[in-house]
Amino acid sequence: MNYSIRELRQNESKVLNTFLYEAIFIPEGVPIPPKEIINQPELLILDEPTNGLDIEGIIEMRNLIKKLSQQGMAILISSHNLTEIDNLCNRIIAIKDGKIVTNDTIENFKKDVKNNVSYELKLNSLDKIEKFIFDYKFELLKDNIIKVYISKENISNLIKKLIENGYQIYSVQEVKISSEEAFLKKVGDKKDD
Repeated sequence: MNYSIRELRQNESKVLNTFLYEAIFIPEGVPIPPKEIINQPELLILDEPTNGLDIEGIIEMRNLIKKLSQQGMAILISSHNLTEIDNLCNRIIAIKDGKIVTNDTIENFKKDVKNNVSYELKLNSLDKIEKFIFDYKFELLKDNIIKVYISKENISNLIKKLIENGYQIYSVQEVKISSEEAFLKKVGDKKDD
């Protein structure tokens, strides 16, 4: 059964409007692409495309965006949700005070940030750990886990030092910086540098 946008608007339970993007939703939360997408434009501009959606709607929207991109459509997404940008985009343009401060791939955007990798180490104890890691920025987490901001070149030296001083290391996990953290370090108020 086909409905026009006007017919669906008359039934408020089936319609969701967002700022620049209009998606029509049936009760199950499956998006029906609006006419603008059906006409296959070369450029699609989406403003906060997952804002206000439930989990199923977010997944459906992500899948739709990825499918359209794979079909060759250029998609510009405006969003404050940088986790979504990580999931959907291959490039990022960051704007601060009305000026473009970066225009790069997501990978380069993150790579260009100081301390872009950290490691989480699960130890037998965090007792007096500060005296062995004072050279590095670190966070004490729960369950005897410490997050250390350290380069790949230095992590093995730190592990060796900890073992030599009686610490047992149960796991070491590399944690790459998120786009949100990169944005705050690169574009934010620089309070943490």
